Amino acid sequence: MKQSVNQTQGESYAKYFLNKHERWWRFLLPVQVPYKKFARAICRGQVLDIGCGAGRYLSFLFPRATGVDHNTHMLDYVKGKGFKAFSPEDFLSAPGNNNAFDTLLFSHILEHMTPENACSMISQYIPCLRSNGRIVIILPQGEAFKTDHTHICNYSPEMIRNLATLTGTRMIRSFTFPFPEKIGEYFPFNDLVYLLKRRISFPPPSQIFLTHGRSMPNLPVKL
Repeated sequence: MKQSVNQTQGESYAKYFLNKHERWWRFLLPVQVPYKKFARAICRGQVLDIGCGAGRYLSFLFPRATGVDHNTHMLDYVKGKGFKAFSPEDFLSAPGNNNAFDTLLFSHILEHMTPENACSMISQYIPCLRSNGRIVIILPQGEAFKTDHTHICNYSPEMIRNLATLTGTRMIRSFTFPFPEKIGEYFPFNDLVYLLKRRISFPPPSQIFLTHGRSMPNLPVKL
């Protein structure tokens, strides 16, 4: 399967993404209001936005959100807006981030990578989540999956359940937003949302598979 993570790192993708983000109607029309209310309701406490991009959710959740992104051009953009954001390397190597967040947000990021890489990435950030915290995964639903040429994996509920098992979490709820699933087959801005909770006594996936001398297993990638 083609891997698109590297495709989202460079300046060309940043320009492409920011061009979509800065379309005039997003600022003149109240289209962001329901998404802002949704973000504030579903993302509790201190939020770590992994793959923060242009800072959409950082703006919705300011000042209680911290961003992480591997695209340095995106980081420069969101920092210029006054938001707190770091590269993955800087964030993960900094002291004091373990058990520091109530919500881990993965919004429109998993579809850019294989399930194996998604599992590895989520596992890296699990230690940052407090024991009673939650993980929010937001994916493009229906027609929305076709809106970005770097989308490579259209995750099914079964695949998300497998990710949850392998990352020591459990799925507690899933739904579409802002419209029902049927409308999302035609409306290109509908989201599929999964809520996961941390299993307190569950060891991290890397420990499980290293202990048994095995690599991370392949996850099913077909719907």
